[in-house]
Amino acid sequence: MQLRNYFAAVSYFPFEKGLFLKAGGGISELTQTTTVFSEQKDKFSGFGYMICIGYDLRIVKRLHIGIHADYSRQTYNSSDAPDDTDFTNIYIALYFY
Repeated sequence: MQLRNYFAAVSYFPFEKGLFLKAGGGISELTQTTTVFSEQKDKFSGFGYMICIGYDLRIVKRLHIGIHADYSRQTYNSSDAPDDTDFTNIYIALYFY
């Protein structure tokens, strides 16, 4: 099973640095591959959204490290597809800008 999200998102820093909130949405695509006697691929498309909370800490002038927690949910247009899918990611991010 493979899930791909093509989202646009905006981030909001309520205190100008550190804590942030992020939200976005866009197109989602789910590919299911079944291999029993032969390989069968089913592809479903739909829409999804994501929300995130995190904290970014500046290490040096242009280098930041952050911890993020994202939640994403997807719905699909086909009656053969699952009703919806969702997942949560918690990860550390490194930014240079």
